[in-house]
Amino acid sequence: MKKYALDWKLWAIISTVFQIYIPFYIYKGIIYIKNNKRYGKTIATLFKEYKPAEFFNIISVICLIISLILGIPVVTEYFKTGLVPRFPTLIVSGIALLVALLLCITGIILQVIVKKHRQLYELYLNTLRK
Repeated sequence: MKKYALDWKLWAIISTVFQIYIPFYIYKGIIYIKNNKRYGKTIATLFKEYKPAEFFNIISVICLIISLILGIPVVTEYFKTGLVPRFPTLIVSGIALLVALLLCITGIILQVIVKKHRQLYELYLNTLRK
């Protein structure tokens, strides 16, 4: 049986704010969730909705690493010989780099939008209290 480790802060948000029950157990201070695709999808969706910058930056770093793994050998070979015999690898590396940059920018923009929505929600709550 596979297990998902979960930070206690994210667990507190999921369990109190959203009031959903996810079967779990605690071992040595870490909360483990039993392997179920539905719960993993719910946690990923909540993570994307509430912390978009971190979510998209994780994917961006993965694309950047792929781009570097594919691109560094081609660039070093170009500096040694002056020729680029592997154009498809260079093109895929460049596309992965562009995707990484776009994901990073998307995460920043969405983080600003989420922050603005939180501010507007607090203002709305303040107007309800008065």
